Amino acid sequence: MNTSYQVGSAIGLAAMTALAVSQGAGQLGHPQALTNGFSAGFLGAAGIALVGGLLALITIRKPPQAASPEPVESADAPIGEPVISAA
Repeated sequence: MNTSYQVGSAIGLAAMTALAVSQGAGQLGHPQALTNGFSAGFLGAAGIALVGGLLALITIRKPPQAASPEPVESADAPIGEPVISAA
């Protein structure tokens, strides 16, 4: 594990906890408030994951495709049948 992974995980957990507490998870003895808080935290995490996935789809580049060799006619091949050159 590298440092950036650990720091990113800690920041993400802190953000989800802050969101959950702000939506009622900090109210002890109220199961509905706890559920609402955790739901808000998980929805926030899902939103961040969705944005990250979309950014990955947009920014990751595909490698260029290699050009296929051009068929050329050779003196050794029968007339009308192309031979693919090695060059």
